Amino acid sequence: MGEGVSPLPAALEALSKHFLNESIFADAVSAIQRFSDQDVLILMKYPIIDLLDWIYHHWTGRLLVSVANSVILDEHLEHDTQAHHCLRILIETDCTSDTDCNHRSHAGHFEIGRSSDDTFNVTTPSYKGETDPRITGNEGVYRSKLYSFRNPFTELDCSLSIKEENAARRNAQEICRSILALPVRPGTYPLSLDIDKSSARKFQWWLKKTPTVLQLNLSENTTTRPLYTGVPQQEDEDMEEDFDTTDYGSDQLVEWYPEIGSVMKLARERCECGCKKENFEETIRNPLDGGCLMALMFAEIMLVLGHAMAEAAGASDISHLHGVQSSTHLIEAVGALLGQIASEGQIRWNTWFKLAACAITGLPCNEKEVMDYAGTTFSEYLCCVAGSMTVAPLWFDFDSEIQLESSWGVRVLSGSVNGVEAEHALIQGQATMYGRDKTMPTPATVEDGVDSAEVEVKCGIFPADGSTYRLMMVVTTNNAMSALNPTDVYHAAMLARVNGRMSP
Repeated sequence: MGEGVSPLPAALEALSKHFLNESIFADAVSAIQRFSDQDVLILMKYPIIDLLDWIYHHWTGRLLVSVANSVILDEHLEHDTQAHHCLRILIETDCTSDTDCNHRSHAGHFEIGRSSDDTFNVTTPSYKGETDPRITGNEGVYRSKLYSFRNPFTELDCSLSIKEENAARRNAQEICRSILALPVRPGTYPLSLDIDKSSARKFQWWLKKTPTVLQLNLSENTTTRPLYTGVPQQEDEDMEEDFDTTDYGSDQLVEWYPEIGSVMKLARERCECGCKKENFEETIRNPLDGGCLMALMFAEIMLVLGHAMAEAAGASDISHLHGVQSSTHLIEAVGALLGQIASEGQIRWNTWFKLAACAITGLPCNEKEVMDYAGTTFSEYLCCVAGSMTVAPLWFDFDSEIQLESSWGVRVLSGSVNGVEAEHALIQGQATMYGRDKTMPTPATVEDGVDSAEVEVKCGIFPADGSTYRLMMVVTTNNAMSALNPTDVYHAAMLARVNGRMSP
């Protein structure tokens, strides 16, 4: 420990020198020892020489080190006869000769995590939840079929008539049809589908399934309408620092979606809670209260839309793990999607994924996106873990060629994510590590237009903040090793189609 490091291989000795204080060094060593029964993954901003020294002289197994994506050391270390694993160290950058590494602002971040061949690890079911007293003996406690609602505003003396329920479904059907008919094209950043009137590709083309609510014989009106005016709303000053979805009020949603307002007015006609004392516009500016038929109707149409969008993403049923509170979470997720479409002209992956995950797990998915380890980059969500259930994107499977049609959806896996200890967690992708070498491969490394180098892929999990984790995919070839965000692979395939490099 300290600056009196032992001799190291020339490749490591040539690196710039950065050090840890005693307590952090001890914690880092403890973490490596704790994970020593499996592969370990370490991400460094700059070379931490005392930690590298300890690893080189104590690690048993393969040690693989890269700097700026180029492998500088690949060695098998034999310090005892225990089972051998691989420790991968990805150093983002080395310092130049004119860098003052001792300046107080020159801090280097690092993280230590576990690496696994198989991201998903099957576990014993371990759900936790609460019962709902309104469930009959023949109903599932925590799951129900699509479009079977637990409206949080339903009470013994406050319920919708058959006419009102049909109106909610009919108007939700109209909104749903217009959403699926949106002309979209892949956005540049973040991962999104942007509304573009010049695009011939409709949102429905990207979806896993067409919602069955569109098949219901509720209305002869099958027309659609544009949902985005083409003028983005004025962004708040702090929006650039957090691209998570803004909360939208019921008055804003009614303004953008008159179909919602019309059914709320229908319910208002027979409501006796006092909501008719003010005009409709004034009433909906205030929070919706229980006991008001307008609140009940608003929740009803939002839940129909929530189930329809979740079905389009791939949900086969709905979770009520937290009773009616799960429905409240879903209503909030639907509001975020509708508001984003109308005000920003986008369907962002994070918003879409969190709606689907909320419907499938019954858990809130309203955690804010967090920065990467260096505090520089946000990233999209890859997985939602709920006990022994994991919700993952359809495209998060790189064993075969990416098929874009019907890819904007999710699948449900039995098992948790290896390395995630929380009962409920959202997992983001770790930002891709970009190297400085921008040159094309030489003919010596590419034969007949095909790079035949052996490729090894590992995944690592890092805790980020609260119940949020980050998943990093490490791709290793003969002479390179880099962190790669799985989202970037899918996003690149989307953009390639836009640029005409893929067949329709």
